[in-house]
Amino acid sequence: MRMSEEFLCKLEEELMVKGGRWIADFRESERNYRLGDLTFDIYLSGGTKMKGFGLFSRILSALLLPSYSVACYVIKVRSSNLVSPDFLKKLLSIIRGNAEKNHIKWSWLMLIVRDDPPSKVVKLVENHKDKEIGLLLHNPDSKLLVNSKNLLGERMRACLKLWLKKSRQ
Repeated sequence: MRMSEEFLCKLEEELMVKGGRWIADFRESERNYRLGDLTFDIYLSGGTKMKGFGLFSRILSALLLPSYSVACYVIKVRSSNLVSPDFLKKLLSIIRGNAEKNHIKWSWLMLIVRDDPPSKVVKLVENHKDKEIGLLLHNPDSKLLVNSKNLLGERMRACLKLWLKKSRQ
């Protein structure tokens, strides 16, 4: 699948510099990040402690936020029909292994597809229950955004929803 490099750059910027800051402080980004036999188009890593410029921001962050390492994985999938329980299980297993190895508390997995998924794929994503991995499926053409109904999935959706709304205009 040929996905616009421009879209991936804008997504990366949104997560690192703009709206993604509401969920995590992503400090590092890698393209074509290889884990096991899979290559993720974007891999972001960081933490939950924000590096604010003002004294108040730093104090608030230090007192109220847990200090967790976090990661976000973005992978293009040729067709949403390829998002099966086995495929998802493989992706999540690789992410859990990386989380364990690198002491990552929270992770997000974003699947980018070029077609709207069938209802069974939507349900598969929405019913994802893992508390430490938020799951999203996005079609940039139709602006469809499906998320897991756990806290991490809901937070990432809220961050990206505003960006997606702006990008339509």
